Order: sequence, then C-alpha cells, then structure tokens
Amino acid sequence: MATPQSDARKQTAKIICAILIIGGGILALIGAILFGLSFSMSMQTPSFPTNPSQANSWFNATTESMNQAFSTGVTGIVLLGVGGTLCMIGIRYYFWANIGRISTYIAQETAPAATITSRAFAHGMSEGLNEGGGVPVKVIGEPATSSQKIMIKCRSCGALNDENATFCNHCGEEL
Repeated sequence: MATPQSDARKQTAKIICAILIIGGGILALIGAILFGLSFSMSMQTPSFPTNPSQANSWFNATTESMNQAFSTGVTGIVLLGVGGTLCMIGIRYYFWANIGRISTYIAQETAPAATITSRAFAHGMSEGLNEGGGVPVKVIGEPATSSQKIMIKCRSCGALNDENATFCNHCGEEL
C-alpha cells in the first residue's frame, strides 16, 4: 500500500532521474560540439609567411592555435564522458526506483506467454525427434492448445477481455 512518505520518495526519485538524464544529455551535447569544434579549429592555422623574418611569429601563432584546439578537444571529451555517465546513472536510478513495478509487469504479463511458448516449442521438438527416429523424448507439462484463449487486460480497470475486443467489457474504456 502506498503511503504519503513512499509517494514523496517516488516523486523525489522522478525529479532526480529527470535532472540527471537531462543535465547529462546537455553536458554530453556540449562536449560533442566542443570536440567537433576542436577539429575545425586545428584546420585553421595561419598561412606561412613569404617573408622569413615573420616565421617566428607564424610559429607562435600556429602553436597558440593548436593549443586552443587541443584544450577545446580535451574539454569536449571530458564533458562528453561526464554527461554520458550522468545519463547512465539517471537511467539506472530510474530502473532501481521502479524495480517493483517492472518486476510485477514482467511476472504478470510476459511470464505466461513465455511459458506457453516454451511448452509448445518443447512439444514440437519432441514430436519431431520421436517421428524422425531420433532419441525418444518426453516433455513434462501440457502443450499450448488452440482451445486456449488469449485475453487482453484493460489498462484502466484490469479486467480481462477477448483478444478481438476494442473496448473493455467491464468499464468501457478503449483497449
């Protein structure tokens, strides 16, 4: 049962996740832009002077330009790494905060389908092996039959409806 304290924790977790994911995404985007910018900066070196007496100033200007490109690239890589890490932490925290709901969904919605599928596969394999003169195989459990009905659970009230239903038989909401 949800308490006001657990609801407040869930709300706080949602805010923290949003801050981490959005903030990390912004930092990663800025980092990617800076890293790309460093390449264009490194290509914009001053042209070599025709007068040999200006070679020393050209060398200093080129060195300064390369230093700026290098520092911009390193800053971009660092921001990209920090932003990506913050995004991953935010996503993991979101899954950690919602593990109960995720586990419940998996248990209620996907496990029965996986069970039916695996049983049908096992029975089909055993029939094929037995008919093909291979090793006799016996499968434990009942195979999925065509008489089994697929039911759709209403998101609004949780009632089970026929697979072809467009609206819930219990509350009338669209499925």
